[in-house]
Amino acid sequence: MKIKSKTIQAKRTASNKVEVLIIESERGWGQRIDEVKTFPTLNKANAFIKKFNSRNNLSEVPDW
Repeated sequence: MKIKSKTIQAKRTASNKVEVLIIESERGWGQRIDEVKTFPTLNKANAFIKKFNSRNNLSEVPDW
């Protein structure tokens, strides 16, 4: 049985934009960057992160 979850990391690029890394984790398989999104401001990146994480509110990793 495999367990997956996704986390997000934000970082600034050289052009002063903000990259958001969506990282997928799966038990027994490790982690990988699932998607990279670029935002013009930190506020827009944080709004995306807040909305994305609003769906990830379980106390444990879901069983996919």
